[in-house]
Amino acid sequence: MLSIIMFSVFSLILLAMLVMQNLWHQKVVESMMARQAVILNAQTKESTKALKLMTDLNEKAQALIASGDPLVYQQIQAMSQGLDYSGVRDYDPSDEAEIEKITKRNSNLSAGEDVDAQEFRELQAEFG
Repeated sequence: MLSIIMFSVFSLILLAMLVMQNLWHQKVVESMMARQAVILNAQTKESTKALKLMTDLNEKAQALIASGDPLVYQQIQAMSQGLDYSGVRDYDPSDEAEIEKITKRNSNLSAGEDVDAQEFRELQAEFG
């Protein structure tokens, strides 16, 4: 009877150790997969940049070969340039946006004032 109890306790200890080892192994595998995903993402971005650069160079070479003349090449390049507005933000013409722009440039303005009013006060104080 004592040997059965000892065997059961020993089996439970071994089972607990196996479960702990499995959990540790899962964490290691998950961290390795996360690192590999980050590396793969970075490599994909780099290869995309390289591919775009090669495509642009190929287009320029084809245009130069097709033109046969540097002036014609410049005209082809000028006409084939794509318009990339990705870096342009939308312009907000509202009064609030203009006030915000002015206050960013001139942080010492108070509400309701404009640059001309401030300059007028400075001139008035200076000349009396």
